[in-house]
Amino acid sequence: MEPVSIGAYFAKNCKRFQMPGDDLAARACKMCGGLIDRECVDTHHSFDRTDLLDSLGWPRGRCGGRENRSGHGCVERELSRWCGNGLSRSLKFRTQPANDAALLFFDAFVVQRDQPVEDLGVAHWPRQAVCSRDKGVEFVVDVSEDTDERTTLTTHLLTVWNPTYEADALQLHLEVLLATMREAREGNRDHDDVFVWWGKVRSVNRQAPLPHLQDVLAVDAQIETDDADAPEVQIYLTDYRSLYVAHVGAVKSGSDFTLDAQVPAYYAARGLKCDCWFMLWDIRQLVWDDTTAVATTLATLRNTRSNDRPVSIYGGVVDLPLLVTCADDTRWFEDATRERYTGGRFWAESDAEQRGVGEMQRELRLNRFGTAAWTAFDTGVRRFIASAEATFRTHCDDMAFELSPVIVSLASGMEVQVNLLLRVAMRGEPADVRFTNIDGQSVDLALSGALSLGALARAIPETKARCDWLRSKLEQGEWFVTSLPPILAELAEQRNDAAHGKGVPREAVMRVRERLVGVGLVGVLVHLARVIVR
Repeated sequence: MEPVSIGAYFAKNCKRFQMPGDDLAARACKMCGGLIDRECVDTHHSFDRTDLLDSLGWPRGRCGGRENRSGHGCVERELSRWCGNGLSRSLKFRTQPANDAALLFFDAFVVQRDQPVEDLGVAHWPRQAVCSRDKGVEFVVDVSEDTDERTTLTTHLLTVWNPTYEADALQLHLEVLLATMREAREGNRDHDDVFVWWGKVRSVNRQAPLPHLQDVLAVDAQIETDDADAPEVQIYLTDYRSLYVAHVGAVKSGSDFTLDAQVPAYYAARGLKCDCWFMLWDIRQLVWDDTTAVATTLATLRNTRSNDRPVSIYGGVVDLPLLVTCADDTRWFEDATRERYTGGRFWAESDAEQRGVGEMQRELRLNRFGTAAWTAFDTGVRRFIASAEATFRTHCDDMAFELSPVIVSLASGMEVQVNLLLRVAMRGEPADVRFTNIDGQSVDLALSGALSLGALARAIPETKARCDWLRSKLEQGEWFVTSLPPILAELAEQRNDAAHGKGVPREAVMRVRERLVGVGLVGVLVHLARVIVR
């Protein structure tokens, strides 16, 4: 068999930097923290199959995937240099030979997201072996997302509350949490002491210990209370009809936990034993009484213990709590976002004041937008739209009621959705196109928080290069860069008047609602729902 020459590629932001052997090698090494060392892989080196399997200690697999073992050679060494002792980030190792059917050693190498480097193994599917007709094989490394800022996705949790233990479990936790929030506002409690404990109840039918308890407890290590840039750890709470997300402040083992006043009373009253406990700082409602919306929202999460498959409520929710990741690492509880959209109140407080919004979300999905358009919106956006519509439908015939909050909520929904689309679309864009000037400060659109409607209206069409990039990255990109900015600019003026007490005529509010929601025409929000990052 002829020797197989090995080249190395680092895939980043849909671009490949060949290394070593060309001018981009140094750049690639620098950006990926030295994933592949120029001195370790040389284009003049070549290895036959025996060398690759044995002398370098790469993973070996038998055809059919019946056997595999961890590698302890250059792959592990270079991964450890890049990832340290932490977790990998959807790294996939494959070959790109001259013959597309050939793959190195019968198989592709795969390191799943959140799988320790030492567990690197061979994927379990046979492929045609490398042979003499393959003039060269390129060793390719794919990274799922850009690695400029973060090389690992935050691990979150998902659990289900069982109504047979307590029919109003979620509401009872909210009552405890809201009471501590109220005491803090009155000055009778420190803000650091605002939380409620949620227990993962151990089923009386399960005799064995929770199989992944140590992995669950390890999530606590991600939480850094004093670091504003630390990952935001969340737990998703559902009964399959409704869905909430909570901000986790700590994870504790049930074996050394003592019940206190910040635990709902039913745990002690029913003698419930818990595998672990989660300190919840705040809780947001995402979906109310809509199983279809719950299933769709949970499908955006990936189950790390099930090969990163999307979470499915039909057979996929076992061994709770699940360990999950979210592709865009949404920060549901960011201080700047909360300050902008709730006036600094906790989300639990804001939700408590908006009774009926959950029911309106289901109504809008079924009878206004349809499932495809409605689920294309961010969950926070759905809530803003539902809040506006609930306010309008309740008070549209009350001539004494000020309808300005309708514009504020609709504008907030537009703002959140456009910010999200822009932020994701800008990832991988060259720095000279990605940065813009806002109020005298240079802002990276790929990392920015909540830009105002006016800032968005100026930033989107600011340069030809940015417009061209957005056209190429977005479905409906032409509408996004040409038609949307003037709509945002006009809406910014109307929202500012409404938010600052100037008052907006009822006729103007109704026109804005008709145009955005779509009454007698295809609404702006429907157009926005069609904008998808490719």
